[in-house]
Amino acid sequence: MAMERQKAQVKLLDLLKEAVEVGLINTTQVTKGFSRIIDLVEDLSLDIPEARSVLQSFISKVAYEGWLCASSLKSLSAEVVHCLETEPSASSSQLRAIFVKYLITLAMDRKKREKEMACVLVCSLGFPAKDVRNAFSMLIESADDTAR
Repeated sequence: MAMERQKAQVKLLDLLKEAVEVGLINTTQVTKGFSRIIDLVEDLSLDIPEARSVLQSFISKVAYEGWLCASSLKSLSAEVVHCLETEPSASSSQLRAIFVKYLITLAMDRKKREKEMACVLVCSLGFPAKDVRNAFSMLIESADDTAR
């Protein structure tokens, strides 16, 4: 595994750099990939004790190069936790908006058919229009943050 060998880490970063530069992957895909690794880092730490520090180093280097917006990693979790810590009656409305925002965010990087499926899902859930509108407002706000 690349986390265990310094030479492999350098080669992995070079490969990632080349993939981004030639357009094989975009920054959203890089962010999703790192988010998935973050989910697994605890398990990785059992076999590779320095997994967390290596991952932090990778994230720092990739963010420095501009291939990753580190602030967007695990943003859904932070939004959900904040929502659950607020008043319970408002939580369900906020959670619906967060769900729709996350669904649309995922669908944006997919093919046309999957985008259509996301739209059908949002429509079939019967969420109040206010919650869907809030989701799109949140989406626009987060897009503005990542554009800078």
